[in-house]
Amino acid sequence: APCVTRLPPRVAQRGNGDCGIAALAGIAGTGYEQAQAIFDRLGYGGPRPNRSGYGTNYKELRAALTIAGLDTRLGKWRDWDCLPALAILKVGGCGEHVSPRDWHWVIAARHPQLGLAVIDGNWPGECVQHPADGRASTLHMLYQPHGSYIEITQGSPFLEALADQ
Repeated sequence: APCVTRLPPRVAQRGNGDCGIAALAGIAGTGYEQAQAIFDRLGYGGPRPNRSGYGTNYKELRAALTIAGLDTRLGKWRDWDCLPALAILKVGGCGEHVSPRDWHWVIAARHPQLGLAVIDGNWPGECVQHPADGRASTLHMLYQPHGSYIEITQGSPFLEALADQ
């Protein structure tokens, strides 16, 4: 399967509901401020019904990605093996007290040595399928994707050099 040879950076979230901004900044290789400006331009920053802060749905996040110059395609989540080289996933949290409404956007990238990597703007830790230090992977325990994913097909600097896994 195609892989990125360089992982996108982790861009930290700055507030509740701005995971889409962090994911856009990481995928596009820009700063938080540039991604936030796109969200503001689209009107995603103000109070909106059923949204917290900069919260977005698939359609809204894809519109922001398009303005940033990224081509996308929506794919249906089946399992970790179905993921393309670079995508944004909708993930839910773990635990018995987590609501189905508690979810957020993270970046998923396929890397030749690390396998699948999840870059989460809300968590500073590394989460990869094959950790370099030989530790057991926590990828499947920490993240439960559901619904669809947004494949990044063109425009990201991390798609410039693809390798096969």
